[in-house]
Amino acid sequence: MSDMISYDERLHAIRAIKKAISPSESFMGTADVEVREGGEVLLRCCGVDVITSYEAGYMQYRVSIMWEDSGVKGFSSLGLRGSYNTNFNKMDRVDGDLVIHAGKYDIVISVN
Repeated sequence: MSDMISYDERLHAIRAIKKAISPSESFMGTADVEVREGGEVLLRCCGVDVITSYEAGYMQYRVSIMWEDSGVKGFSSLGLRGSYNTNFNKMDRVDGDLVIHAGKYDIVISVN
């Protein structure tokens, strides 16, 4: 796992989740998810189960993408994980969507 991001980056990521996904401490629903590398779409999935939750013990939000439960194939071969959090992953809100920066990939989550 990579190093913890700065405090300001963590706050920015939390604000991005709350504005793009849900202002509450948790969300469970479906979303359209794209995985991009350098602007090129590598994987596009509709109706993927996504869960966000606040983990008080770690003072972080976790975004869980239920790839397998949603029948998505090929995500593990790209090195993608099932969850990302605001202590280690930079996140932005772009055009109303949540963008998780995961190494060389950007994961774009559009809540339906």
